[in-house]
Amino acid sequence: MSKPTLRDIYDNTLVPMASMHGLPALKRDSSQLALEAEADMAKRVKPNPELQAKAVYNLGQAGFKHLDLGQKLSIEPMVGTPPFEVHEPLQQYLQQQHEEHIIETIEKARRQTRLDAESLINDSLEADRQHMELRLKERAAAQQQQQQQQKQSLHAYTTSVDSRVRAQRQERSMAYASVMGQLNRAQSDDKVIDVVKQFAAVTTSSTTSHDRRIDDAWLLVSKLTRSADFDTPAQMCAHRKNTMQHYAASRADASPEVITMHRNWVNAVKAWLHDQFLTFVTEKLKEQAQEAKPGGSLSIVSRLRAFITITFRKNNTWSIPNFEIVQDQPVWALLYMIIRCGRPKEARQLLLDEPALFVSEPEFVAQLTDYLTSDDLCISEAARSQVVTNYRRLKGTSADPYKLLLMKVVGRCDLADTHVPRIVSTTEDYLWLQLSLVQEHAINDYHHEQYTLKKFQDTILQYGTKSFDPQGTTPWVYFKVLMASCQFEQAVNYLYKNEQTQLEAVHFAIVLMLFGLLRIPKVALRASTDLLVFEGGVPTLNVTRMIYTHLKQSSLPLVDQFQYLFALAWYSVRNGYTTNEMLDEARALCREWVLQSPDYQWFLGSFENGYQPGFLDLHKRLVEFDDQDSYTTHFLLPLVRDYAERNLYVQAAYVAELAGDYNLVMDVLFYQLSLMFRHPSHTPDSQQDALVNELLAFCTTSLERFARFQHISQRVDDRKMHTVRAMLGFVRARYLYDHEQYEQGLDAIYATGVMPAVENPDIEALKPAVAQFDHLDDNVANLVPDLVLMTMDMLLKMYQKYNHSAQLMIKFKNRVNCLLVFTGLIRLHVPLETMTKMNRLEQMMK
Repeated sequence: MSKPTLRDIYDNTLVPMASMHGLPALKRDSSQLALEAEADMAKRVKPNPELQAKAVYNLGQAGFKHLDLGQKLSIEPMVGTPPFEVHEPLQQYLQQQHEEHIIETIEKARRQTRLDAESLINDSLEADRQHMELRLKERAAAQQQQQQQQKQSLHAYTTSVDSRVRAQRQERSMAYASVMGQLNRAQSDDKVIDVVKQFAAVTTSSTTSHDRRIDDAWLLVSKLTRSADFDTPAQMCAHRKNTMQHYAASRADASPEVITMHRNWVNAVKAWLHDQFLTFVTEKLKEQAQEAKPGGSLSIVSRLRAFITITFRKNNTWSIPNFEIVQDQPVWALLYMIIRCGRPKEARQLLLDEPALFVSEPEFVAQLTDYLTSDDLCISEAARSQVVTNYRRLKGTSADPYKLLLMKVVGRCDLADTHVPRIVSTTEDYLWLQLSLVQEHAINDYHHEQYTLKKFQDTILQYGTKSFDPQGTTPWVYFKVLMASCQFEQAVNYLYKNEQTQLEAVHFAIVLMLFGLLRIPKVALRASTDLLVFEGGVPTLNVTRMIYTHLKQSSLPLVDQFQYLFALAWYSVRNGYTTNEMLDEARALCREWVLQSPDYQWFLGSFENGYQPGFLDLHKRLVEFDDQDSYTTHFLLPLVRDYAERNLYVQAAYVAELAGDYNLVMDVLFYQLSLMFRHPSHTPDSQQDALVNELLAFCTTSLERFARFQHISQRVDDRKMHTVRAMLGFVRARYLYDHEQYEQGLDAIYATGVMPAVENPDIEALKPAVAQFDHLDDNVANLVPDLVLMTMDMLLKMYQKYNHSAQLMIKFKNRVNCLLVFTGLIRLHVPLETMTKMNRLEQMMK
């Protein structure tokens, strides 16, 4: 059976579809549709070989063969259409098109693959970047948190350290103040204490990491001040007076007394250097006891021999090849060390006992013996010339350096040469060498160059701080250098510049002040910028500002602060100074400190259970108040003035009563009442009312108490008492006037007896009031113009208030007329402005 065609299928579906759905049957059969489709296709597409080739190609691309497809669909060849044949050129063209299409497809797939790969890589990189960025942020946050924690820890540590430093400083400050109290009590009781030793003990016990250089500095100050050499206050005061006269109060450097004082200082510093060197030798021998093996001998010579061995001999070889070795020992180094320890007797004994050691220089041995024997370490001019000659002969050769150094010291050679020998390797050795060359004895002036203490001081200043304290972190070294060169003001000033050592600088200055070893400015400079003040080229130290600043910055109790103020009184004429400028400054500062204290009674004394002396009563000798009269005149009475200027009338009256001057108490009360009357508050408030009532109550109580005790009333001027009572009434009237209590105000005025209380304006009736006014104190009389105006205004207010009562209006008007007549009769000249105001008020009542 043949396969049905499309036409057969179409024809078979026409009738059943129409009858099944009740639709009208299609009037056109398949032949008609074919014709119409062919006609329509002919209009649209005209077949040609090219289109047919493309159709075959497209079918081939889709996997169809055009011949098999036409046979399967039973499509009959179109009428008039020749069979399609594929020629060879067309086949090549199609093959080329097919290959190009394949290549294009492959390239497109490759591009897409590359794009997909790039996109995948980009996505991966972006994910990695985001992950890396997240990790970096987390790490940065962790680092920031760690840094914050470190900052907090550092801040907590720093705060803790600062707190500990402040606590230690406060502890030392309190301990120093305690020593100051002991010193002042000892002076009050005519006793002596070693204040340097006490201050050194404070430094030792109050520092966690003890600095031995501070101990060395206190030892040096002890040597210079001789603080441990006095058994009685008289000895110490005599020494201080002598030093004060010839140093602190003097600017001369050439008097015999000054030269002697300089020699004593040089000897004191050298004694300190001797002790320092001997301590160093002893400690080194202890550290290297096994190597040193000094044996059982404790003599200084044996110990120094052992010290020289461990210092200069290594592996049986001396470190200094120029040593002059005799009997297996450097003899000149040994001799130098003995002298360097401050043992001239032992050195001379060595020269006498073992002359074989020094046979190379017999002349110098004799000269050295004379040097060690003399009290002032000087030799004759002839001997000195020989030493200088031998020194110049050996200088520059391979001679023993210690022999040259000894020659330089004995003969004071090459004083202008600033070159320091290589064996002088420490600051202490340098200071000892220079001080050994210093000579100011006028008798031994050989008309040659001299090396005085002043020249040595200039040399030290030329070297400057960089030579001894390059970083500026160890001020104790240069401080000791300045002290060793007897430049006390420069030393304290340098130590004070370092914030960490300011507290110690203050107390070093106090010790030097106690013994007259500080020059101060002629005028007390409390607000000076610099501590070091030069007067005529001479350095002075402004101790007033130093102590004042120390007390203001400290948190010491006021009682302890007074101990430092007493120190300023050491510079007085009684103690050998030229003026009492500093004594007056000490007294003024004591008054200032009392003014700051709310507990002034504790400092000045009280009247409870009889008179109880205050703190300053017990210590008034420290500021040279030898009796009560001088204490009253130069301290209490100026303190009354200071209190009054600050309107502290209660304290002023109290101090005036302590001074026993009850008339001065009246003056204080009058001064305060007159201020309150002249400067009233026109807008009263509770605070001002409290001040007025407090003043009125205090004045009233004081007047009653003075009147009650006969021993006081007999010492008070009656006129002053009446003046204060009048002023009390004036202020009370002013207070009532400001509060519009006019009737009570008028009563208070008439109660004083200053204003006439009569209503008859007759001159005869007013004469008693005028006569009484003539006896008034001028200070009260000068206030009457203001009082009259106030009285007139109150009468006017009363006149206006009682305008319904003709009798009262006449009464007030008559009082005004009496007041006008009274004002014209009194001796006081009433200003024209006041009279004009009074007339205006009087006209208002008409």
